[in-house]
Amino acid sequence: ILDRPGEYYFDEAKRKIYLWPRKQPLKLEIGTRSFGITLGRVKHVVIDGLIIQKHTGNTGAYAIRSAYNFGEKLEGITMKNNEIRYNRLKSGGQQATVQLSNSSNVVFTKNIVHSNQRATGVSLGGPNVIVSENIFRKKQLHSHRNGVR
Repeated sequence: ILDRPGEYYFDEAKRKIYLWPRKQPLKLEIGTRSFGITLGRVKHVVIDGLIIQKHTGNTGAYAIRSAYNFGEKLEGITMKNNEIRYNRLKSGGQQATVQLSNSSNVVFTKNIVHSNQRATGVSLGGPNVIVSENIFRKKQLHSHRNGVR
């Protein structure tokens, strides 16, 4: 499908992007926005090995969040081996950097969460939530609560 450097292809059926970079090592960046990954109406999703950073907003600066307007429960969400950093809420508040409400069977493991301003860390709500082997450092600045709740 790809026959020269600098090309990419989106396989819609597999929901994957294939990229032949122009040079190695590859540094791939996506522009800043208020939300990183929004999950709604999904089950059995794995978020593995990403750097999720630099989301900024007035009412929320979520690296990963559940979409409240769908009203459906998230189930079987695994977040592992990610680095979640430099996300910033512009004004005071208590939104979490990672916030999954109304979810069950969530695994949050081996992630590094650091340097997120005006955020409360990680908020996972629902039954069967496992949080293990994560690193939280560089206290979330200007927040009332930090870490996991």
